[in-house]
Amino acid sequence: MFAKKPGKHIVNLMVTVNLQALPEWLRSGEQDVPLVPFSQWREHNTYTYQVTRLPTEADKDWYFHKNAGDYSHSFNAIINLSAQFAADVPIEGLSDGGSADLELRLWRGQMSIGFCQRLILVAPLDEFINLVNRGKTALPADAEPRNQVVDVPVGFDGSKASTFMGIYESIEKTSAGYSNQLVNFTVSLPDDPVRL
Repeated sequence: MFAKKPGKHIVNLMVTVNLQALPEWLRSGEQDVPLVPFSQWREHNTYTYQVTRLPTEADKDWYFHKNAGDYSHSFNAIINLSAQFAADVPIEGLSDGGSADLELRLWRGQMSIGFCQRLILVAPLDEFINLVNRGKTALPADAEPRNQVVDVPVGFDGSKASTFMGIYESIEKTSAGYSNQLVNFTVSLPDDPVRL
């Protein structure tokens, strides 16, 4: 999907959803997602979905969806989170018969994460590609970890980006994370990296 020659590194993809803030944000009717870094809400009530990209000699990527216990050629997924919310927590947007679906998909070369058909995070996949192909991020060897706010395109006028979403980006040598108040998306090498 991303390279002519398959990458040889195992890479973990992890999506963590802030179950405490998500219903409040939906009820507020706000379009913009508050810019709160993962470090400030990681101890809240959360749900985590994990996917592992496995090395392969074939020309297609191979992913193991740990939560579902299933293999796929894509990291795309739809996860129903209804059971994760307490019965007394109404989720706005579901009154029309919809479901509390978390959707992960590739969109314009980026990871797009949505909930109840509303976009909650878009993250670049550059560092994922670096980890797959090189076993490290683009961060120089002697550099300190990078933590910054970046704008990622979420709307286009033809081929030109016209609308942006601000997210927190945190890059270390073998991992990268992208977050806001509702969700955190992390790509990383396993604790015990394997190279084929």
